[in-house]
Amino acid sequence: MIELTITVLIVGLIAAVATPQFAASTCVANLQSAAYHVAADVEHIRRSAIVTGRPTSIDFDNSTAQYESVTVFSTQRKGTLVDVELRQLSDSSTQMIADFDGESSLSFDTEGVPRAGSAAMTSGSIDLRCGGFRYVVTIAKGTGAVSVASAAMPLE
Repeated sequence: MIELTITVLIVGLIAAVATPQFAASTCVANLQSAAYHVAADVEHIRRSAIVTGRPTSIDFDNSTAQYESVTVFSTQRKGTLVDVELRQLSDSSTQMIADFDGESSLSFDTEGVPRAGSAAMTSGSIDLRCGGFRYVVTIAKGTGAVSVASAAMPLE
């Protein structure tokens, strides 16, 4: 009986130590997946502008961690426009900060050049955060090339 009690105690201690690490690894994996999803959607919207010869746009709502395009159809759900709720892809506590020269909307001209408002974009990123983890999707000025990187959390 003592052996069983000790075994249960050891298993309980291991579970208590492993659970927070498992939750953190799940959060970072989901956040990384969401970051690559955002990057793929931005790249799809950029390429649509080039292929169709028509400007395209994507609007981000930082307060709800959502984004949509009223000009481009989704690659995920055929026949529907791009409309994504990041908290459904990642975690309910996911935060998003999209900033394109101070704007929350991004457009691409027919050559795929990113624009913020009526001017060529000079700085653009989508910052995703969850549980102490952070990924940044960057849109390059001039080319519109999209990249994803893990980043250190800023000191608050």
